[in-house]
Amino acid sequence: FDRVCSVDAGALTEEVHAGGDDGGNGADGDGGDGADDGGGGDLDTKGEATAKLTAKETKKDGGFATSLLVRYARAIGGGWLSLYFSSLLATYAALLFADVQLSLFVETAATSRDAATQHLLVYLATALGHVALIVVASVSFAFGCVRASRSLHRNVVAKLMHAPLSWYDSTPSGRTMSRFTTDVSQVDLQLSLELDNTFQMSSSLLMLCGLVAVVARPLMTALVPVTLVTWGVLLLVIDRNNREVKRLSNNAVSPVLSSVYEIKLGAPIVRAMGFAPFFARRAAAAIERWASLVYYQRALQTWGQHVSSHLSFLLCGTCSVYLVATREERSAELGALTLTYVLMLPYFAGLLAMLFPTMRTYLACLERLLEYLELPQEAPRSLASDPPPAEWPTDGGRIVFNDVRLRYRPNLPLALCGFSAVVAPRTKAGIVGRTGAGKSSLILALFRLVELEGGTIEIDGRSCAGLGLAALRRAISIIPQDPVLHKGSVAHNLDPFGKRTPAELGAALRRAG
Repeated sequence: FDRVCSVDAGALTEEVHAGGDDGGNGADGDGGDGADDGGGGDLDTKGEATAKLTAKETKKDGGFATSLLVRYARAIGGGWLSLYFSSLLATYAALLFADVQLSLFVETAATSRDAATQHLLVYLATALGHVALIVVASVSFAFGCVRASRSLHRNVVAKLMHAPLSWYDSTPSGRTMSRFTTDVSQVDLQLSLELDNTFQMSSSLLMLCGLVAVVARPLMTALVPVTLVTWGVLLLVIDRNNREVKRLSNNAVSPVLSSVYEIKLGAPIVRAMGFAPFFARRAAAAIERWASLVYYQRALQTWGQHVSSHLSFLLCGTCSVYLVATREERSAELGALTLTYVLMLPYFAGLLAMLFPTMRTYLACLERLLEYLELPQEAPRSLASDPPPAEWPTDGGRIVFNDVRLRYRPNLPLALCGFSAVVAPRTKAGIVGRTGAGKSSLILALFRLVELEGGTIEIDGRSCAGLGLAALRRAISIIPQDPVLHKGSVAHNLDPFGKRTPAELGAALRRAG
């Protein structure tokens, strides 16, 4: 090395040039509290507030925000939504019209063959149109939801990749894994399916109730709305409880994944220290809590479906008796069609009572995923004032640390306390110090993985704070202490962004030996 810098308590204590000469420019070491490179040193040595190592996972309360559905609708796209709802409306209008034509065909079959044939042809054409429209509706909604999933995943990953290091330090990996496994899977596969099923069943139920209320009037015209309101209140009661249980179960997944991840990484130490029973009990407790919440959720859904079936059965029985008692007021064919629709009410009501709360529980997964769109972000990647790569750095890499102060998180002590040093261009400098002295903190400050609380770092006359992160990090190279080989070819590992020619890659390999 051309010089060796000794660091202690986050400050330069001694600077020795090659040959043992004392540089004489060492900063006083009594600059503040020492901290571990990870920001976990003594937290109360100078009266500073104690900081928790990890932040508690939050859970939202109350109903889902309207912005949640608005964001998802925007991600689907206005074009796909317009096509879907227009197709859905036309689908069940065609189904109702086809059934009416079938009843007219039965009514006119004995009196007019030509009229019966006409009604039959209209029925066949409308039935085929119904099938085509329901395919169009389902396919358009599927394409829209795929578009939404792709957009949400891309945006969430972008926010996650640009989150500051302090957020990663305070967030257990299980929370991130649960969102990108369970939540992403349920949003991609289940939410879109349950939304489509809910809209389809709701349209069917409204069509059935509409025909019954019109044909079996005046009793059913008054009774059907009352029953629908009562049924809606029932669904809201189930949804409120089911929603909170789903939020709790989503949060309960994170400890399970974190426990498994910790056991996997620390298996040798766990065995050597005899901690296997402790980790087994902790993992079992986390799994039991998650499983119990899932059981409560399923029980609520089953109870709602059971009560809904009884309510719709009462409506079905009342309407059937009324249709039979007033059969002289309408044609037999129309009465038979109405009675058929009435008998289908318990099935559709029970099915919708299961689908609606299930769909709402998957909105909790979407809610957790969208929380990552609000993550804190690093400084801007690029600025208009960033110099082109050919213009900076050009002076051989002169690095000036001027009264650098760095703190990993609020309420933690300073990891770098007034560090000042100069690294001359085209020289090698070694940094030595005890564990927790601040050696790694200098690297984090240089790359701006952690922003400075005070002081400046300049490279070839430019302040690192005045550069975009992309321009700064592109100009600095680092050899990691733990080598990482990414999946793919050697060329991909050498040049992941594809900016070098094969000849340049070959020359780099030859120089490396």
